[in-house]
Amino acid sequence: MPFSPISSFRFLRVLLIFAFHAALLFLAPARADTIGPVAGDTAKETGETTSAPATPATPPEPSPESQEPGDAIAHALRQYHRGEYALALPVFLTQEARQYAEIHYRLGNMYALGLALPQDYGKALDHYVEAARRHDAAAMYSLGVIYDKGLGVKQNHTVAAEWYSAAAEHGDVRAMHNLGNLYAIGLGVGQDDVRARIWYQNAAAEGDAASMCSLGNMYRYGNGVPVNFSTAIKWYEHGAERNDTCSLLNLAWFYFRGWGTEQNLRKAVELDKAGALQGNPVAAFNLAGMYQYGLGTEEDAAAAWHWYNISAEKGYPPAMKQIALIYRQGLLGQEANEETAAQWQAKAQKAANTADQANPFASPAYGLEDNLPALSGKEKQPCKKEKQP
Repeated sequence: MPFSPISSFRFLRVLLIFAFHAALLFLAPARADTIGPVAGDTAKETGETTSAPATPATPPEPSPESQEPGDAIAHALRQYHRGEYALALPVFLTQEARQYAEIHYRLGNMYALGLALPQDYGKALDHYVEAARRHDAAAMYSLGVIYDKGLGVKQNHTVAAEWYSAAAEHGDVRAMHNLGNLYAIGLGVGQDDVRARIWYQNAAAEGDAASMCSLGNMYRYGNGVPVNFSTAIKWYEHGAERNDTCSLLNLAWFYFRGWGTEQNLRKAVELDKAGALQGNPVAAFNLAGMYQYGLGTEEDAAAAWHWYNISAEKGYPPAMKQIALIYRQGLLGQEANEETAAQWQAKAQKAANTADQANPFASPAYGLEDNLPALSGKEKQPCKKEKQP
């Protein structure tokens, strides 16, 4: 039946009203603490029980990806990558620079880590959201970390998993590894060894050494796969080739025990030393023991004493306990001293009660500090950290 002029007018009016409301929704400024896979305020009230949509509800905005940043912005990006954050900041804050997702992402890093700016997780969240809405995978990963660790927001592993999923689908390898960790443990998602292994494999295929160690651990302990020491060793070897401390530590233990391979104490010493030189306190402790008892190397009291102290300085309770024993019995060339032994024993007990109980043979999750380019300590320009409300 043809429309009458009145019905046509009403139909046109409905269309205009719909278009007006749609424009309001599109143009309304979004709060940084409410944008994400789950609205921030809701997540704060309900925590882990909050349901989340399958993908982050962050409408993508057009980004000038087809345009090259101007010379000043490009120069500021180079300054940022050299660790010259204070020099890059004025350009990053310009309206022109803030057209780009990569600038919002870096401003998020600077606020989150207190680099040339007071540390402010709220402002970091705002900038990460702006970058994520422009399809920046690293920003999506960073939002996952914020909710995973509860940085300035209520910790919510469900929201973290959604952001990691979005970042992983955009190719962020760190998000793949962290998502694998959540599935392996069952945080924010149902515990699922198969999905964990898939994400670890995807990350390992992109060269992620931490995921190689995680895959080795799955075959070591039989998590979702049959126990297979030979396959575990292969994954540890791949990670060790990339100087991954988790892989070095596990591979050294396998050679020390002769699991899935012939026992090779000299090889265990070599691997433990590589891990110790990278600052791993467990590797340093194991290396000290090898020197003390002449396992895979000649006895060397000075070297043993050195590595026990290195391990203890990094807060490893067993190293502190061993130093207490050394002072109590006058070992490794040290004079017996019961008072000093008692002090070290107390330090060991205190450290054991307060230390992070994470498995030292497992790969930890990546964090926001992994967003930064590799810099020497002298190149970094941290701003004095301010207390958060």
